Amino acid sequence: MLIGSSFPAIKAVVANVPSHVVWQGMNTGSSIKTSSWSLAGVGLPFVSLVTPRVGTSWREWFEASLSQDSAPAEAAIPVERINGSILFITGTEDGIWPCSAMVDLAMQRLRRHRFGFYTEHARYDGGGHAILMPPYRVGPIDNPWPHESYRQPQWMRSGLPGLALGGTAEGNRLARMDAWPRMIAFLKQHLSVDGLAMPNPAH
Repeated sequence: MLIGSSFPAIKAVVANVPSHVVWQGMNTGSSIKTSSWSLAGVGLPFVSLVTPRVGTSWREWFEASLSQDSAPAEAAIPVERINGSILFITGTEDGIWPCSAMVDLAMQRLRRHRFGFYTEHARYDGGGHAILMPPYRVGPIDNPWPHESYRQPQWMRSGLPGLALGGTAEGNRLARMDAWPRMIAFLKQHLSVDGLAMPNPAH
């Protein structure tokens, strides 16, 4: 969403379990607060992360951070500047952050600005954070990214909440079965231009 709103050459956006705001970047020191994104070398306005309480989940952490009175309005992503259609994909039980609710806010902003392109919000009840992936495995798996498949970054070893992607096994399964072909169909429809040379899939 942020990249699409910054570069008009992008003609379609798929926003997978997104946030409607720019967040503070993750740093090894809790006292260091910088933006997670920059443009032309300048950090963008961001919402600060509050200090998580013991036992707080990631989602609760981000929800508490969003509720701050000090959250700057300019941290909101200007989605109305996106120069093309948008497909939002969210899971209602995302364990990382409340992406469905954040997309609702992005959609409200689009309506306020009378956004002229096609928009769609594919909201999956019971879906978690890891729902957009090729449907090579559609069985009832809770977490397609098990702990042993990646190395924990340094900033996650400093008292932050435990990482849980969320969603039920069945909710994630059904979401994955639908989300990937829905995304492919969206891109085919909104990036298709008569006379445009398309890549040869055999190459």
